Amino acid sequence: MSKTHGVEKVKEVEVRELDLASLDSVRGFARAFNKTHRRLDVLICNAGIMAPPERQQTADGMEQQFQVQESQRNVWHKNCVCAVYE
Repeated sequence: MSKTHGVEKVKEVEVRELDLASLDSVRGFARAFNKTHRRLDVLICNAGIMAPPERQQTADGMEQQFQVQESQRNVWHKNCVCAVYE
C-alpha cells in the first residue's frame, strides 16, 4: 500500500471463495491464507441467509442460517485471524 495525503491506497486486492456453510471450508481457507500471508489488512464479510422457507441443516449438523451467520466467524477468527497476530 502507498500513502497519499494520509490515506492508504490499495495496490492489490485478492478474492478467494469460501463456503460458510462448511466449517471444513472455513478451516481450509484459514490454513491456505496463513501459508501465503503474514497479515490481514481488510476483510469484507458479505454473506448471510435470512429467513429460509424451511429449516436446513449443514453437513456439520448445525442449522444453516446460524452456521453461516454466526458459527463460522468463530472458526475463522480462531484459525486465521488469531494465527496472523500471534
